[in-house]
Amino acid sequence: MTELEKLTKLAEQGDADAQDQLGKMYYWGEGVEKDCKEAVECFKKAAKQGDADAQDRLSEMCEHGTITPKDYLKAAERGGWNEEAERFLKWHKLEAKQNE
Repeated sequence: MTELEKLTKLAEQGDADAQDQLGKMYYWGEGVEKDCKEAVECFKKAAKQGDADAQDRLSEMCEHGTITPKDYLKAAERGGWNEEAERFLKWHKLEAKQNE
């Protein structure tokens, strides 16, 4: 069984660390074809379970424009990490005002 197969099986069983690792593989194209959409889905599943690394990655992806703030907030609401989302939203609004 390949590393990808092992991680996929664990991720499907709800293992947050495997979901995060799989997300990184898809995001960077390591051992799989690069697929940011699939990476985001993996990170969202892990973040929903409280995986701080996945939450950070979603935040970074939002900051770099890979996903929108709206996507990030939806993920945050589903994952129960609204304080982080609120901080990000405030930062994003402030950044937008400064760039006007």
